[in-house]
Amino acid sequence: MTAIFTIVKRLLASNKIGFILTAFVLLCATSSGDVVLSNGNCTWLLAVLTPFFFVFYDFTKLMYLGASKKDYYFCCLIGYGFLALCISLANSIIHLFID
Repeated sequence: MTAIFTIVKRLLASNKIGFILTAFVLLCATSSGDVVLSNGNCTWLLAVLTPFFFVFYDFTKLMYLGASKKDYYFCCLIGYGFLALCISLANSIIHLFID
């Protein structure tokens, strides 16, 4: 069970580029005068970018460290589900307070 939490933590930690891009887009969207897209919808950019960073950055590293493919795929599902839940909560908060 500790291997699952370690892999999920590693997957979410390596997604820094996705977090930075989403924060930049959200900052640009909130600072512009015209509202073209809801600010909360910009947070879903992270959900779109996440699968690419999960696969491109972590798969070979974790396989090299000895993680099994079954654990990796299961942890990808857990990590993505957790991230989608957090994005949904952030989207709701942004919709209630900013939009």
